[in-house]
Amino acid sequence: MKVLMISPDRQGGLSQYSHGLCEQLNAQGTEVTLLTNSDNSEIDYFQPRFSVVKELRPSFGQSWLARRSAGAADFKTIKTWVTRYKPEIVHFQSLIYPQKISELLSWLAGHGVHTIHTAHNLLPHEPAKWHRETYGQLYRQCQGLIVHTQDSAAELNGIFGVRQERVAQINHGNFLNVAALNPKMTSAEAKTNLGLEKETFCLLYFGPLKAYRGIDVLLRALAYLKKYPRVKLLIAGEHGGWDLLEDMIDMLKIRGQVSLYLDYIPVRYLGQYFQAADAVVLPYRHAYSGSSVLMAYSFGRPVIVSNLSGPAEIVTDGENGFLPMAGDAGELAQAIQKMYHLEEHEIAAMGNHNLARAQGRHNWKDIAGQTAAAYRRWIALGL
Repeated sequence: MKVLMISPDRQGGLSQYSHGLCEQLNAQGTEVTLLTNSDNSEIDYFQPRFSVVKELRPSFGQSWLARRSAGAADFKTIKTWVTRYKPEIVHFQSLIYPQKISELLSWLAGHGVHTIHTAHNLLPHEPAKWHRETYGQLYRQCQGLIVHTQDSAAELNGIFGVRQERVAQINHGNFLNVAALNPKMTSAEAKTNLGLEKETFCLLYFGPLKAYRGIDVLLRALAYLKKYPRVKLLIAGEHGGWDLLEDMIDMLKIRGQVSLYLDYIPVRYLGQYFQAADAVVLPYRHAYSGSSVLMAYSFGRPVIVSNLSGPAEIVTDGENGFLPMAGDAGELAQAIQKMYHLEEHEIAAMGNHNLARAQGRHNWKDIAGQTAAAYRRWIALGL
């Protein structure tokens, strides 16, 4: 079976996910070529053993007109590679340029190619009015859809009208490939590297600063914890367009409790942030699966994450983390206090439990096997 995998991101979780999937599909006998962003230098760190083509155009931060031009060029590139490579499957990790891609999906169907999409998020986290109708149409055009949670599978069928035989629920894969690129260090060493005292109880917020990720809720929760001077918040990730960070820190008078690293963190340097963390805090307002949860698992860290349907399918409250109510700063502060008051060996046990989960239910060998089986099923059904 020949698969053309489309992963347009130049870096980050989607790029890292695509590597893990392609690597194991290739190892299990599926001939796979990854078509990705021309700026994707991150993939090289993983030393892929499958074919990688970097020909999709960068569109990040560009004007609407420039993105439109890039979209037309990308569709032409995809058609060229389909004609040249003759895959049975084109598997999208992102439906690029959603307002224009319907024509490309029709072209692929007309050339006898099965179109598969992994819907990591069924809708953008900050959706526009047109998104539901547009994505619903695109999902119904795909021959197969992969989602990571039961809730997403039910939503595809109940809200978007996608027939159940077109949907496969497959766990999100781990990020052990990322962890393997980072040198191992003790928590004390990692904290020292980041300018934190060894005695600090470090909470890590990881990822872009966006409203849906609830960073404002976390800052308000931290203000409740001023009586715990050891508790510090480490914010690590790109700015993301949320402009109230500095103002909220000053308004809440928590400047001394927060350390900021507001930039994209390359894969080779992620380890020190996670290894410095006593717990990873992800106060989502909205989440379909929560790839950052799996990143925390892959570095063996306990989590505090909002009790939303997606994360709640992979986090067990009180066993490997805590699940406070989304948007509730008081309840989040209570969850942090619970973690803070655990014995050191109990926190370590939670982290080890999460690492075992990453190695077990989120391992790429099983995920790639289930993905290949879904490919074969959809081809056999003639969808």
